[in-house]
Amino acid sequence: MATTSKSTEDSTESKTEPTQSATISNKDQSVPLLEKNSEKINAAPEGSPPKEKIVPESTAPEEIKNATEKTTKQPPKLDDFYQLGRYTYIVCIFAELLILSQVGNMLYMTYAGAAPSLVSCGNHQFEEKTAKERCNALNGLLGDFKRSKSLGCDNSTLTWKSQFNSVNVEFGHHCESQLVKSTISYQMVGVIIGSMVFGYLSDSYGRKKIMLIALICCILCMVATSFTNDLISFTIVRFFVNFFNAGTMVILVVFTSEHYPNSHRFCLSNLITWSPNFVFFAIMAWAAGDWRILQRVSAIFALPCIALLLFLSESPRFLIQSRQIGEAKKAIIRMHKIDGRPYDEAVIDSVLEGLEKQSMESSNKNKKYNYLHLFYTLRFTRYTLAVAFSFLVVSLMNYSLLYNMDKLSGSLFMNGIFMGLFRYSMNLTIGFLDINVKRLGRKFAHFMADALAAFAISIYVVIYLLDLQHEYSFISRASILSVIGFCSILYTTNGLASNELFPTAIRNTSYSFGQVLSRIGVVLAPQLFVLGNIWELLPYLTLLVLAVADALFFQFNVFETKGKPMLSKFPSKEERIFYGRIPFRRRQEKRDVELLPREGKMIMFKIE
Repeated sequence: MATTSKSTEDSTESKTEPTQSATISNKDQSVPLLEKNSEKINAAPEGSPPKEKIVPESTAPEEIKNATEKTTKQPPKLDDFYQLGRYTYIVCIFAELLILSQVGNMLYMTYAGAAPSLVSCGNHQFEEKTAKERCNALNGLLGDFKRSKSLGCDNSTLTWKSQFNSVNVEFGHHCESQLVKSTISYQMVGVIIGSMVFGYLSDSYGRKKIMLIALICCILCMVATSFTNDLISFTIVRFFVNFFNAGTMVILVVFTSEHYPNSHRFCLSNLITWSPNFVFFAIMAWAAGDWRILQRVSAIFALPCIALLLFLSESPRFLIQSRQIGEAKKAIIRMHKIDGRPYDEAVIDSVLEGLEKQSMESSNKNKKYNYLHLFYTLRFTRYTLAVAFSFLVVSLMNYSLLYNMDKLSGSLFMNGIFMGLFRYSMNLTIGFLDINVKRLGRKFAHFMADALAAFAISIYVVIYLLDLQHEYSFISRASILSVIGFCSILYTTNGLASNELFPTAIRNTSYSFGQVLSRIGVVLAPQLFVLGNIWELLPYLTLLVLAVADALFFQFNVFETKGKPMLSKFPSKEERIFYGRIPFRRRQEKRDVELLPREGKMIMFKIE
């Protein structure tokens, strides 16, 4: 009887344990693994007493946990294929060399348009503090025939001092610095047009192809600039330099954003940026000493970019968006091979098929997007206006101070180096904090940069109002140069926001639209200091108000994007702004109309 009882208990236990295991495994979605474990636990050789447990009691829950984590793990995403490796490093080298060329073209007139300082005329020494005051004194002296003759002062006895052999010096515009600075506005119109044209073309025909065309044409125009012999031809050729330079600028930000790993995107954008190239270009300008040589040296440094761009693949994100799934797969596999990383073609195919299906659902195959799609939804409209306004403000602040840097005390080259180092220190700081401080997002970085810029301008204004410019010349100069440094953070956050807030189909369009507003700011920047003719502090007070307005407008209209995957799907028409709210655009209700049967068939039409 005891034997029968024990067998019954064992039999009951054997029947109970699989049932419990099945219950647990159903709950945790790990049936195959646990059934296998149940067989191991309950199996016993013939003729031997049944074993109650082969594995420790704590092992089963651990296996359940591991199986659960495995089954509930998120499916792979496109961002998972981008890792920091050799391919990314090549992208970084390409970006650095191209940014040096871009910075050189945008800062070129800071040195090529630097006004010389009047030292003497005959026996007369000029002691006025500013170049404008000295030129006014010269005009007054030349207007007094007797005095100028007694001092031996005429146009042939003028002595000028210049830190750089600029076009002002070579073309004879010594006291016409405002005329030369006005040509900057005409040159920068090329940047506005280029931003619009190349942003649209790259979204339609590819990042790599269009950027290569813009780069080659830009280098040719840079060389042509160095052979001009008057201010008019110089301005015309520089217009085309900026037109093609804008093409490389507007595409490069999107191209690198689509190649950088998600977790390193903000950090790399701050490491490889304009700021250190301010220092490099200042050194190049100092070494060249002449505007013609400087332009040719800049063109030489841009040449390796052509070879690197030919080596790199087209952006897989663009290829997916344009339904070139096979090419996208090749590009992803090529990245893995260059990095030496293993890859699973089945996983890549699965991700690409999902993205292709998502893209098919969101738009037709031949759908073309334009700038109007940036205002497709209310959410997109708010993003677009906030980012575009911020680009306008930061360019006004940056370039109005930059193109008037020759008015600051000290060496033109040392000011450029100090400004570049300060900008880069800001980039490195914000990049370090972005990695180590989870809560530090794009919005907070943007707000702090605007706030610090406004504070620095306020310091300069207070020093001027207290008439302490000479006693605190270093502080006043450092405050203005630091504003240009804070602008670097604003450019970075604006560029990332314009890429991370919008889907792939209009990502480059959104950035190019922001660049249009940015270049309008560049065009207006040289004219901003004309307000100084009314009151010397008026340009600075204008910048102060704009910085505060930008900080508030951006905060209330942009959502945080840090750590979130980049969008791929374009909104449906139901999300369109004013959809179904405007009377003459309201949808007619769909209704089915039954027609007479023909050949024994019932035909149904939907009338919209």
